[in-house]
Amino acid sequence: MKPICVSLIGAVTFCASAVQGSSPSLTGGKASGAPGATITLPISFTVGSSAVAALQCSLTLPSGWSVASASVGTAAKAAAKSVGINKSKALLIIYGINQNNISSGVVVDVGVTVPKTAKYGVYSVPIGGVVLSAANGATVAPGASVSGSITLAAPKAAIAGSETPGPVLHISVPSLVFTALEGGPNPDVQTLLISKTGSSLPEWSASNTQEWLTLKPSQGEEAPLLGAVSVNSQGLGAGTYRDVITVAAPDSEPVKVDVELAVSPAVQGRPSLRVQSREISFSTIEGSDPAAQGVLIDNTGSGLLRWTATHSQLWLNLTPTHGINGSTAGPTMMMWVNAQGLTPGNYSDVVTIRAQDAGESAASIKVNLTVRATR
Repeated sequence: MKPICVSLIGAVTFCASAVQGSSPSLTGGKASGAPGATITLPISFTVGSSAVAALQCSLTLPSGWSVASASVGTAAKAAAKSVGINKSKALLIIYGINQNNISSGVVVDVGVTVPKTAKYGVYSVPIGGVVLSAANGATVAPGASVSGSITLAAPKAAIAGSETPGPVLHISVPSLVFTALEGGPNPDVQTLLISKTGSSLPEWSASNTQEWLTLKPSQGEEAPLLGAVSVNSQGLGAGTYRDVITVAAPDSEPVKVDVELAVSPAVQGRPSLRVQSREISFSTIEGSDPAAQGVLIDNTGSGLLRWTATHSQLWLNLTPTHGINGSTAGPTMMMWVNAQGLTPGNYSDVVTIRAQDAGESAASIKVNLTVRATR
């Protein structure tokens, strides 16, 4: 059978002839770090019924992420192999002029650079483009690859006199605001990021008291985890409703999220948009987040005001981002800044609030952020 040849990196060419019936595979490891760092992700090889002397694969990274480096893992080093890398394609090759077969274990440690603007969470890193070659040049059919994962979390805080700090729970926002129209549809679902720092976290659980509020999942062992917070406004009369979501775990201080639901009465007429503030300023020290601030969104008319808020910068968070206001006092839109990973300097964004029911009227709020260097 005619060999298959593939040029991989520079002058390295992979040639092989097809052989059936083997199922060695590649498995991505688990790694963690902070936004703005280069994180080492191990890739392991598991032998199958046919021996493998060389291999290549590629990684699918989130947008904006990149491969910075690659070094030979313990299994590839034991077989006296080298590693080649095409950074722009996230392509890796383990090869050697010898005919030594590769045993099970880590074959390559990949340095993945994460942008400073990346949000906390768990990111999957799929492995694809797998080509395996036996010592005689024959292609070995690969088994299914297992994706790796990279967890981004806030840096661990140092605790005086303790080398192993206990687990500390974190939530992405301290409060959530929902708005609904009496007799209208339920508000859109909002998300809540639950994460931790410190030592291993036992199973956590979330609780609240009001039937109209739900968090899914309400318990688990993984952190960080993105939970879905939903509200059922059906059957609720006009008014303001409140509840608290409490997230707790053994040996960890519980954290709480205040939830507000504002139900506006079903009225007709022409609304009018009014925004309390047109400029908001935040100031903080590098590595710390400033306190949240709020902006009151009012309907000074007599009808229903349907509004939507948009912005562009990842360091700024809003809740809610849309709502329906009656002629009573409207909700406060909260603004939070995630300054983690930002270098000292001045930053700005513009929040635009549009209200279709008020004749396509719009209001802009300039948001300033100053990050000062630590001394």
